[in-house]
This record gives sequence, structure tokens and C-alpha cells, in this order.
Amino acid sequence: IGDLKFLQLENCIINLPRAFQGFKSLTYLSLNCFSSTDRDIQSLISFCPALTDLILISFEGINQLNIQAPKVEYLIVYGDFEDINLDAPNLKLAILYLGHQAKAYQYVPIAHDKENHAKKSLGSLSEIKTLGITGSFMKYLSKGCILAKLPAVFTHLENIYLIICFWDQRQVFAAYSLFQNAPNLKKLAVWSYPLSTWDQCQPRILEHAPKCKWTIS
Repeated sequence: IGDLKFLQLENCIINLPRAFQGFKSLTYLSLNCFSSTDRDIQSLISFCPALTDLILISFEGINQLNIQAPKVEYLIVYGDFEDINLDAPNLKLAILYLGHQAKAYQYVPIAHDKENHAKKSLGSLSEIKTLGITGSFMKYLSKGCILAKLPAVFTHLENIYLIICFWDQRQVFAAYSLFQNAPNLKKLAVWSYPLSTWDQCQPRILEHAPKCKWTIS
């Protein structure tokens, strides 16, 4: 099992033994419909040093999702959590989904917490080329005072796929900040709700992302 390179599990519980030493050769890990704890999922990911592809979908029991994966290039996170700390400097593609019922969605930042959410989730993504923000993840970022300043300039970011609520001004300004820090953006796909507010926001958003190809739904 030490030479395991591909692991895909569904409908399971991740409960690591104390003697767990990791999968040193594992490059692909996909977990779907599973439960675990903050500590166990963090240890599982950290003890797979060769990991390049990571997929976490529909999980429970995880409040603080810590992903420390220096070689991961492809990441999908789809679930409910309170906080996420993403340390993946070689990440090329990330799709981040936060459920609408998650506690993070309802979180209200306190004064000293400015930029905290943005820094922990986006601060290490210097190599990112494609970024998808769906569900309530933009709400999560905007609650973390993303309006002030993003923690990085994403010079390699070319594609953004975004679900945004246009009647939430904080989310709109969060999107502005993201576009401003992606100078080489080529494609932007936006799914909005409600659609009636798009006419009001379109001129301002186009001003901050004028050169990229648009898809609006």
C-alpha cells in the first residue's frame, strides 16, 4: 500500500490510526460523501507529499479545513465548513464551493479580522490559472473584508468562473478586487442571482475586466 498512487473513496469515514505514516507515492485523492475531523483530514492530506490532484466533495464533521499540499495542482472543494486555510503554492486550478447553510456563510467578521478569509484561502495561490468560486464562497470572502486589499496579485490567472449575488454590494466589490488583481485575465464566466440586478452592475464590472471574454448566465 506504500506504493499506492490513486485513491478514490465514497460513503466512508476517515478515521486515521495514530501510527498513520501517509501514502508517500499517492498523487490522486478523491473523497466523496464522507465524514472526518479537522485533524484527520489535515493529516491525511499532509502525509501525502506527492499529491497533485485533490477532490473533497460532500463532507461532514469538518469545521476548519486546512489544506497544506505543496505539490497539488488541481483542487475541488465542495462542502460545508466554517473556515478554510489553503496552502498550495503550485495550484493551477481550483474550484471552491461553500454550501448555503454553512456557518461560514453566516459569519460576521470582527474588527481585527480584516483580510483574514481572503489571506487564508487565496494568499498562497500565486500560480493559479483557473479559479472557480461557487455556492456561497464569494459571500465567505466578502465577509472577511476582502474589500480592503487582496493578499496577492494573480499574474497567471486567466480564467474565472464566478457565482455571485449582485444585490449584495460586498460580494460585488469583492469581485472587483479579484478582477483588479488578475491583470492577465482572458475569460470570465458569471452566474448571477437575481438576474434583474445585472443591468445595474454590468458597467462597473466591465470597467474592471474590460479585455477578457465574457459569459453571463
